Amino acid sequence: MEVEPPAINDFVMTSLGGALYGEAFYRLSSLIISEGVGGAARFWKELAAGIYNPGRLFNRLIYGRASRLTDMYLYEKEPNIGELGFGINNVAEGTHFRKGDKNPMITLNYRYGQPFLKRTYKPLDYFNLYVAINLKNQPTLGQFRIHGIVNGMQKTFSGKHQLLWGLFQYIDYLHNNVYEIAGVSFGPGIAYRSLAFKGHHLAGLVNLAFMPMAAANSDYAPNYKVEALDSARTYNMGLGGSAKVRLYWVFSGGQLTINYSFWWVHTLQGAPGDEKTGILEPVLQIFIKRRWFIGLQ
Repeated sequence: MEVEPPAINDFVMTSLGGALYGEAFYRLSSLIISEGVGGAARFWKELAAGIYNPGRLFNRLIYGRASRLTDMYLYEKEPNIGELGFGINNVAEGTHFRKGDKNPMITLNYRYGQPFLKRTYKPLDYFNLYVAINLKNQPTLGQFRIHGIVNGMQKTFSGKHQLLWGLFQYIDYLHNNVYEIAGVSFGPGIAYRSLAFKGHHLAGLVNLAFMPMAAANSDYAPNYKVEALDSARTYNMGLGGSAKVRLYWVFSGGQLTINYSFWWVHTLQGAPGDEKTGILEPVLQIFIKRRWFIGLQ
């Protein structure tokens, strides 16, 4: 039986992290549920939705909604699109890229909702989910990131320029043989999109956020005992802030994306000091046929 009181990381991740996960997977399950069909098709749809949101399936069974038939659209659904990629990942220390660890990787980049489409935004009317799975030589889960809007407004100027501003929330987890960092954060952001150039879309997004809970790997953390645990952690845990900048250029043959993320973690448990991590991610995609593309990141 657990007799220890909840730690601060339990409070933060259960409230902020749980709310983001819960709303995201609730919306994903709504895309699958169809109360206009019955029989075997209905069974498999309910089961698939339950995989995303087991609690919702339990409630639907109790209240009889899992067998209800109606032609009405009862649940909100937003436009969504996903990209599945496969390639070779190279992780190196410093600039010794030729000596880096190479491994096959599968990535999923999924977008729910559309920015700049609505005038007002409710929690997770728009969010982006990115998952990277390493198949060997690296930690299996390389990245798991959810970025979504909590509340926002959009305004269009002259029919070709759009601004979107509001409050955003993020969960970031990145892990390879060189570094590991994770955190939950929320803060203001502003985005811009231009449709002034025919055949080209230009967009940008800037976010500043407070991180009430974050952690980063450290070679020195095991030397500092945590009183509440009566042992030491293998990582530094604390609070801090994050910043994100994204630039998009979509053209007829593909798109170029430049992402920059910065995390600052002030250690509360672990080796005293601050952890500062910055990641620059240029991504080039060239469309080759219908839904297929090749790219470099």
